[in-house]
Amino acid sequence: MGFNRRDRSALLVPPAYESGSLGDEASLLGACHHLRQQGITTLGLVSFETADNWGYDPLRSAVDEIVVLPDYQIDTEPFVAAAQRYQQVFCLGADMMDGYYANSDTLRITQLLSLAHRAGAETSLISFSFNNQPTPATVAALHDLPGAIRYTVRDPLSYQRLKRHLTRPLTLTADLALLLQPDDQSPLVASLRNWTQQQHSNNRIVLGVNINNLHLTALPSRRADELVGFYQDALTEVAATEPNLSLLLMPHDQRGEISDVSLTRDLFAALPRPLQTHSQLVPFPCRAAEIKAICAGLDGALTGRMHLAIACLGQAVPVVGIVYQNKFEGLFHHFHLNPQKLTLEPLQAFQEGAIAPLLTHLLAQRHSLQQTIQAALPQVYQLAAANFIGCTPHSGAPQS
Repeated sequence: MGFNRRDRSALLVPPAYESGSLGDEASLLGACHHLRQQGITTLGLVSFETADNWGYDPLRSAVDEIVVLPDYQIDTEPFVAAAQRYQQVFCLGADMMDGYYANSDTLRITQLLSLAHRAGAETSLISFSFNNQPTPATVAALHDLPGAIRYTVRDPLSYQRLKRHLTRPLTLTADLALLLQPDDQSPLVASLRNWTQQQHSNNRIVLGVNINNLHLTALPSRRADELVGFYQDALTEVAATEPNLSLLLMPHDQRGEISDVSLTRDLFAALPRPLQTHSQLVPFPCRAAEIKAICAGLDGALTGRMHLAIACLGQAVPVVGIVYQNKFEGLFHHFHLNPQKLTLEPLQAFQEGAIAPLLTHLLAQRHSLQQTIQAALPQVYQLAAANFIGCTPHSGAPQS
């Protein structure tokens, strides 16, 4: 590459091995945008197995180098050599640091952190949450990493949980995806903006809807068609009392045979014809920056994906969530929102008649909720930027 550690350089490591999550994409692009603003001149991105796994546009165009770790062997020369070239290495922890998915996912990231530190890079584990039932192996791995590695925790509840397990310094921040810039110039965004504006001109309320396949993991006794049926019943019930309701169905992750994409298509097909005529399905694939821009046209959203909630909240759009892994609650605390009134656990949500009251509350309180979110946004943006405070220069002058 022709650069060395005298340059302002940063290497970003994705939280997951496989791409396909718009939430991870939003976090990485938000990080890239902010680091460029802070004067970082050389940005690298790790991509596992092949350059295309994570090195797709718009990420490819946001960085200067794709560092490929072939065959998923994280302790091989390519990563060590790359870490030696970069001043700073940032591993995005996201929701991978408590062993919820697998201990191996957490240990992969901690091994990368250890390698980067030993290579001499300023090393940080950033923008991660921590659930209330971490595995002993992951707690031990986080405890054993060198104290010079900086930890930034993306919500206050995760921060308190970690404080109970670790004695090392922690920095409270907010999710990097809040730093993502919306793509207002996209043809897809223009098309859907025209649709939402038309709905509003006809005095209709536009509700975004996301259905998350991970809830099937939390509810192994439920089938995909049953999950779709609960959403269908709730939306039909709410539309009966709110006849001016329009729906924008919004997948946010394409991984897995049963994905947000397939579930959303099934939900659209299952809607009653009168409601379907006032509904749109966001086509996939699309980009995280497009989704954030599209969210600006919503009056509210029901989501099973936290990062779709972040895209909405970043546009001052109120949301309710069907939650998992203790993530939404901490996010809502950042915005001074009461998670008890705005969230349901999967076991609660997928009971007869449970989702409709949550939506009714959202629609009735949407204007006051929007004001609360808008008032909190400046401070939350500062917290998102704090993932890098102390790690990157703030002036335009080069460091020696």
